[in-house]
Amino acid sequence: MYVRGIDKLSSITFKQKEVFCANSKIEYKASNKIENQNSFTVKSGSDVTLTSGKNIVLGSGFKVEKGAKFKATIKQ
Repeated sequence: MYVRGIDKLSSITFKQKEVFCANSKIEYKASNKIENQNSFTVKSGSDVTLTSGKNIVLGSGFKVEKGAKFKATIKQ
């Protein structure tokens, strides 16, 4: 399964509990900032990419399990 996040937003804030399950490929892009304000778990077997123009804030509750792929990039 491949799910692409919303593109061209200024900021993305994950306010609710986020769990990315095995066999999912997720990509989120924002021109300014991406942050989590709650639990954010990347499960084994999933592939999550965050790309932001200025800031990526991985707050309390951020977790990547062994066997998961996670990439966070600042790209202007």
